[in-house]
Amino acid sequence: MKATNVLSAVLGLASSASAHYTFDKLVLNGALQGGDNTYFKNTPSGSITPNDADFSCNKGATAAPKVITVKAGDEVALKQAFGGTGMLHPGPTQFYMSPVSNAASDKGTGTTWYKVHQSLLCTAGDPESLRSEAWCSYGEDNVSFVVPATVPDG
Repeated sequence: MKATNVLSAVLGLASSASAHYTFDKLVLNGALQGGDNTYFKNTPSGSITPNDADFSCNKGATAAPKVITVKAGDEVALKQAFGGTGMLHPGPTQFYMSPVSNAASDKGTGTTWYKVHQSLLCTAGDPESLRSEAWCSYGEDNVSFVVPATVPDG
């Protein structure tokens, strides 16, 4: 499995799995890469649920314009679209990867997905804080993860 293949699959999830938020910019090791949607598949048209067969790479998705090469230890961040200034909905962020044969064209269906990162609560607090700032992603305009050491360079 190559990290380029895996990253493409992860980026395909950026719009479909973002719940109330859309992400359209890729940041690699702190540097913005390309412009809006350079490394992302199109946003789905209409509603989509985790039970849909093409949930993993967006409903009716077309290939992302480009694929980027990453290696184990790289920090990958997805930045909010449309000038978003921070997530104000409490909850976790999660990243999944899956091996694919061709990062530019694979649909990501019928593959085994595994979690490589999750962000949950960063602080303890009263019940009211669980509706906001107790969550690590609250107020952030991006979500990020480090490519695990077990993922081969590619």
